[in-house]
Amino acid sequence: RKALAKAGVKVYAPDAYCYDKKPVDHADFSLVTQEVTKTAAIFGVPKRAVTLNKALKKQAADLPKHAGGKGASAAALWLSSDGSSMYSYGRSSMVQAIFDVNDLKNAYADNRTRVFDISMEDLLKRNPDWILLLNNAYNTDDITKTFTRAKGASQL
Repeated sequence: RKALAKAGVKVYAPDAYCYDKKPVDHADFSLVTQEVTKTAAIFGVPKRAVTLNKALKKQAADLPKHAGGKGASAAALWLSSDGSSMYSYGRSSMVQAIFDVNDLKNAYADNRTRVFDISMEDLLKRNPDWILLLNNAYNTDDITKTFTRAKGASQL
């Protein structure tokens, strides 16, 4: 970043991706509206942010009516396509806000780190009711197969 700034190149990264910032304690939907406001300011369209944020807040307010989690536990996992690495998302990640609005308890809410390595042993110990698999693969069947073939996954 420093080299880009020195070269006159403007760079923007959401606060959640900045390692030099202290993570929030518990992510919520206000992080979305804050980013919309910042982005609109960068592009000189603050009135659009006000309009969009109002619409987003209205949509978010309606979500709990449709939530089906009923307090079940869930873990959001990022899995490499070959299954060699598995990461989860703590309470400072936006996964937390998604779980909250769907009345799901984050199995990793005790961890304030946004994304971190986990083991199958730890996942088995937490035994979430739901697992949300995240991946950069375009074929969800492949990543699901990779996860279910992992040693210990059948015990979940």
